[in-house]
Amino acid sequence: MRITRRQFIQRTGLATAGALWGSGLLGNPFVRQALADTIGDRYLVVFFLDGGNDGLNTVVPHDNVGGLRTAYEAARNTGSGGLR
Repeated sequence: MRITRRQFIQRTGLATAGALWGSGLLGNPFVRQALADTIGDRYLVVFFLDGGNDGLNTVVPHDNVGGLRTAYEAARNTGSGGLR
């Protein structure tokens, strides 16, 4: 039997909700109050990863095979300011 992505997400959600309900977490008055207070609220969360983790330093080439290191450093130094 093949399972679709939608069925997988639904079943995973049901299993998670069942685990939380069974552990009594959702029955906790503090959790219920926190969930009730946030209905209708809107939040904007922005993470600025300035120099933190971008596509150029996630997988860094460590050797100079085929000029990969040179291409990497050229890409890192082309920008407004750079890190050096």
